[in-house]
Amino acid sequence: TQAGLLERLRRPLGTVWPDAEQALVLRAVFAPPEEGLAAFHRWRDGVDLDGPIEPGAYRLMPLLYLRLAALGVRDPLMQRLKGVYRRAWSDTHALFHATAPALEALHAAGIETLLLKGAPMVLLHYRQHGARPMADVDIAVRQGDLDAAVAALGAAGWVPDAPIGQAERRFRHARTFRGPTGQEMDLHWHLLFESGSDEADAPFWAGRVPLAFRDIPTSALAP
Repeated sequence: TQAGLLERLRRPLGTVWPDAEQALVLRAVFAPPEEGLAAFHRWRDGVDLDGPIEPGAYRLMPLLYLRLAALGVRDPLMQRLKGVYRRAWSDTHALFHATAPALEALHAAGIETLLLKGAPMVLLHYRQHGARPMADVDIAVRQGDLDAAVAALGAAGWVPDAPIGQAERRFRHARTFRGPTGQEMDLHWHLLFESGSDEADAPFWAGRVPLAFRDIPTSALAP
Protein backbone atom coordinates (compact mmCIF):
# COMPACT_ATOMS: atom_id res chain seq x y z
CA THR A 1 0.00 0.00 0.00
CA GLN A 2 1.01 3.63 -0.34
CA ALA A 3 1.10 3.99 3.47
CA GLY A 4 3.45 1.01 3.70
CA LEU A 5 5.74 2.42 1.03
CA LEU A 6 5.89 5.76 2.79
CA GLU A 7 6.71 4.02 6.07
CA ARG A 8 9.64 2.26 4.38
CA LEU A 9 10.95 5.58 3.11
CA ARG A 10 10.97 6.97 6.66
CA ARG A 11 12.97 4.12 8.17
CA PRO A 12 16.65 4.63 9.04
CA LEU A 13 18.70 3.03 6.29
CA GLY A 14 21.24 1.56 8.70
CA THR A 15 24.98 1.40 8.18
CA VAL A 16 26.87 0.41 5.08
CA TRP A 17 30.10 -0.18 7.05
CA PRO A 18 31.32 -3.68 7.96
CA ASP A 19 31.20 -4.86 11.55
CA ALA A 20 34.35 -6.08 13.34
CA GLU A 21 34.13 -9.66 12.04
CA GLN A 22 33.44 -8.59 8.47
CA ALA A 23 36.31 -6.11 8.62
CA LEU A 24 38.74 -8.86 9.63
CA VAL A 25 37.63 -11.06 6.74
CA LEU A 26 37.87 -8.14 4.30
CA ARG A 27 41.41 -7.45 5.47
CA ALA A 28 42.23 -11.14 5.09
CA VAL A 29 40.99 -10.98 1.50
CA PHE A 30 42.32 -7.62 0.31
CA ALA A 31 45.23 -6.52 2.51
CA PRO A 32 48.86 -7.19 1.58
CA PRO A 33 49.81 -10.83 2.22
CA GLU A 34 51.40 -10.50 5.66
CA GLU A 35 48.63 -8.28 6.99
CA GLY A 36 45.98 -10.42 5.32
CA LEU A 37 47.27 -13.64 6.88
CA ALA A 38 47.40 -12.01 10.31
CA ALA A 39 43.78 -10.89 9.90
CA PHE A 40 42.78 -14.40 8.84
CA HIS A 41 44.33 -15.94 11.95
CA ARG A 42 42.68 -13.35 14.21
CA TRP A 43 39.34 -14.09 12.60
CA ARG A 44 39.86 -17.86 12.78
CA ASP A 45 40.82 -17.74 16.45
CA GLY A 46 37.85 -15.55 17.36
CA VAL A 47 34.98 -17.26 15.54
CA ASP A 48 33.05 -20.37 16.57
CA LEU A 49 33.59 -22.54 13.51
CA ASP A 50 31.07 -25.08 14.78
CA GLY A 51 28.35 -22.45 15.01
CA PRO A 52 26.70 -20.24 12.40
CA ILE A 53 28.96 -17.63 10.81
CA GLU A 54 27.60 -14.10 10.62
CA PRO A 55 25.77 -13.82 7.25
CA GLY A 56 27.78 -10.87 5.94
CA ALA A 57 31.05 -12.62 6.76
CA TYR A 58 29.77 -15.91 5.33
CA ARG A 59 29.17 -14.29 1.93
CA LEU A 60 32.87 -13.38 1.91
CA MET A 61 34.02 -16.98 2.46
CA PRO A 62 34.46 -17.75 -1.28
CA LEU A 63 36.72 -14.72 -1.69
CA LEU A 64 38.60 -15.73 1.45
CA TYR A 65 39.14 -19.20 0.00
CA LEU A 66 40.48 -17.81 -3.28
CA ARG A 67 42.88 -15.48 -1.47
CA LEU A 68 44.20 -18.14 0.90
CA ALA A 69 44.58 -20.64 -1.93
CA ALA A 70 46.56 -18.08 -3.93
CA LEU A 71 48.84 -17.58 -0.93
CA GLY A 72 49.38 -21.33 -0.56
CA VAL A 73 47.82 -21.51 2.89
CA ARG A 74 47.46 -24.99 4.32
CA ASP A 75 44.90 -25.05 7.08
CA PRO A 76 42.22 -27.59 8.07
CA LEU A 77 39.62 -24.88 7.42
CA MET A 78 40.54 -24.71 3.73
CA GLN A 79 38.42 -27.74 2.81
CA ARG A 80 35.35 -26.15 4.38
CA LEU A 81 36.04 -22.86 2.62
CA LYS A 82 36.49 -24.74 -0.65
CA GLY A 83 33.08 -26.33 -0.12
CA VAL A 84 31.47 -22.92 0.32
CA TYR A 85 33.18 -21.69 -2.83
CA ARG A 86 32.10 -24.71 -4.89
CA ARG A 87 28.50 -24.36 -3.68
CA ALA A 88 28.50 -20.69 -4.69
CA TRP A 89 30.02 -21.58 -8.08
CA SER A 90 27.32 -24.15 -8.76
CA ASP A 91 24.47 -21.94 -7.54
CA THR A 92 25.63 -18.97 -9.61
CA HIS A 93 25.84 -20.98 -12.82
CA ALA A 94 22.35 -22.35 -12.20
CA LEU A 95 21.05 -18.86 -11.41
CA PHE A 96 22.53 -17.33 -14.57
CA HIS A 97 21.16 -20.18 -16.69
CA ALA A 98 17.65 -19.72 -15.24
CA THR A 99 17.69 -15.93 -15.56
CA ALA A 100 19.11 -15.66 -19.09
CA PRO A 101 15.67 -16.12 -20.76
CA ALA A 102 14.36 -13.02 -18.94
CA LEU A 103 17.24 -10.90 -20.17
CA GLU A 104 16.90 -12.39 -23.67
CA ALA A 105 13.20 -11.46 -23.71
CA LEU A 106 14.03 -7.85 -22.87
CA HIS A 107 16.80 -7.73 -25.48
CA ALA A 108 14.53 -9.23 -28.15
CA ALA A 109 11.95 -6.53 -27.39
CA GLY A 110 14.57 -3.83 -28.05
CA ILE A 111 14.74 -2.73 -24.41
CA GLU A 112 18.11 -1.54 -23.13
CA THR A 113 19.14 -3.16 -19.87
CA LEU A 114 21.64 -2.49 -17.12
CA LEU A 115 22.77 -5.28 -14.78
CA LEU A 116 23.22 -4.34 -11.13
CA LYS A 117 24.85 -5.79 -8.02
CA GLY A 118 26.33 -9.29 -8.06
CA ALA A 119 26.14 -10.44 -11.68
CA PRO A 120 28.33 -7.69 -13.18
CA MET A 121 30.72 -7.97 -10.23
CA VAL A 122 31.24 -11.64 -11.09
CA LEU A 123 31.52 -11.13 -14.84
CA LEU A 124 33.61 -7.95 -14.99
CA HIS A 125 35.69 -7.89 -11.82
CA TYR A 126 36.00 -11.14 -9.88
CA ARG A 127 35.80 -13.28 -13.03
CA GLN A 128 35.06 -16.27 -10.81
CA HIS A 129 31.47 -17.50 -10.70
CA GLY A 130 31.92 -18.73 -7.14
CA ALA A 131 33.36 -15.51 -5.75
CA ARG A 132 30.12 -13.59 -5.16
CA PRO A 133 27.16 -15.56 -3.76
CA MET A 134 23.81 -14.08 -4.78
CA ALA A 135 20.15 -15.01 -4.57
CA ASP A 136 18.96 -13.38 -7.79
CA VAL A 137 19.94 -11.25 -10.77
CA ASP A 138 19.05 -7.55 -10.79
CA ILE A 139 18.14 -6.00 -14.14
CA ALA A 140 17.39 -2.29 -14.63
CA VAL A 141 15.39 -0.72 -17.43
CA ARG A 142 14.51 2.91 -17.94
CA GLN A 143 11.26 3.97 -16.32
CA GLY A 144 9.84 4.82 -19.75
CA ASP A 145 10.40 1.20 -20.83
CA LEU A 146 8.72 -0.33 -17.78
CA ASP A 147 5.41 -1.24 -19.45
CA ALA A 148 7.18 -2.79 -22.44
CA ALA A 149 9.53 -4.67 -20.11
CA VAL A 150 6.66 -6.09 -18.04
CA ALA A 151 4.92 -7.18 -21.24
CA ALA A 152 8.05 -8.83 -22.65
CA LEU A 153 8.76 -10.63 -19.41
CA GLY A 154 5.14 -11.75 -19.12
CA ALA A 155 5.26 -13.25 -22.61
CA ALA A 156 8.34 -15.21 -21.51
CA GLY A 157 6.57 -16.51 -18.39
CA TRP A 158 7.97 -14.04 -15.84
CA VAL A 159 5.40 -12.37 -13.60
CA PRO A 160 5.76 -9.82 -10.75
CA ASP A 161 5.07 -10.98 -7.21
CA ALA A 162 2.53 -8.13 -6.92
CA PRO A 163 0.99 -5.64 -9.35
CA ILE A 164 3.07 -2.60 -10.29
CA GLY A 165 0.55 0.21 -9.81
CA GLN A 166 0.99 3.96 -9.72
CA ALA A 167 2.06 3.97 -6.06
CA GLU A 168 4.72 1.34 -6.76
CA ARG A 169 6.00 3.28 -9.75
CA ARG A 170 6.25 6.43 -7.67
CA PHE A 171 7.60 5.11 -4.38
CA ARG A 172 9.41 1.89 -5.27
CA HIS A 173 12.46 1.33 -7.41
CA ALA A 174 12.13 -2.38 -8.19
CA ARG A 175 9.89 -5.43 -8.08
CA THR A 176 10.65 -9.15 -7.85
CA PHE A 177 9.59 -11.32 -10.80
CA ARG A 178 9.35 -15.10 -10.79
CA GLY A 179 10.03 -17.24 -13.82
CA PRO A 180 8.50 -20.45 -15.10
CA THR A 181 10.80 -22.57 -12.92
CA GLY A 182 10.31 -20.42 -9.81
CA GLN A 183 13.60 -18.54 -10.18
CA GLU A 184 13.55 -14.92 -8.96
CA MET A 185 14.77 -11.83 -10.76
CA ASP A 186 14.52 -8.21 -9.63
CA LEU A 187 13.43 -5.68 -12.26
CA HIS A 188 14.50 -2.11 -11.44
CA TRP A 189 12.99 0.97 -13.06
CA HIS A 190 15.07 3.30 -10.88
CA LEU A 191 18.61 2.70 -9.68
CA LEU A 192 18.33 4.36 -6.27
CA PHE A 193 15.88 3.49 -3.52
CA GLU A 194 16.34 6.97 -2.05
CA SER A 195 15.70 8.93 -5.25
CA GLY A 196 13.28 7.59 -7.81
CA SER A 197 13.62 9.96 -10.73
CA ASP A 198 14.89 9.92 -14.29
CA GLU A 199 17.23 12.77 -13.38
CA ALA A 200 18.89 10.70 -10.65
CA ASP A 201 19.17 7.70 -12.99
CA ALA A 202 20.65 9.60 -15.94
CA PRO A 203 24.35 9.61 -14.91
CA PHE A 204 24.31 5.85 -14.34
CA TRP A 205 22.88 5.16 -17.78
CA ALA A 206 25.19 7.68 -19.43
CA GLY A 207 28.28 6.08 -17.90
CA ARG A 208 27.36 2.44 -18.42
CA VAL A 209 29.82 -0.02 -19.93
CA PRO A 210 29.02 -2.90 -22.34
CA LEU A 211 28.66 -6.40 -20.95
CA ALA A 212 27.63 -9.77 -22.32
CA PHE A 213 25.58 -12.02 -20.06
CA ARG A 214 25.63 -15.56 -21.51
CA ASP A 215 26.11 -13.97 -24.96
CA ILE A 216 23.18 -11.56 -24.46
CA PRO A 217 24.19 -7.90 -24.97
CA THR A 218 23.55 -5.74 -21.91
CA SER A 219 25.52 -3.22 -19.82
CA ALA A 220 26.85 -2.62 -16.32
CA LEU A 221 27.62 0.35 -14.13
CA ALA A 222 30.96 2.01 -14.77
CA PRO A 223 33.43 1.33 -11.94
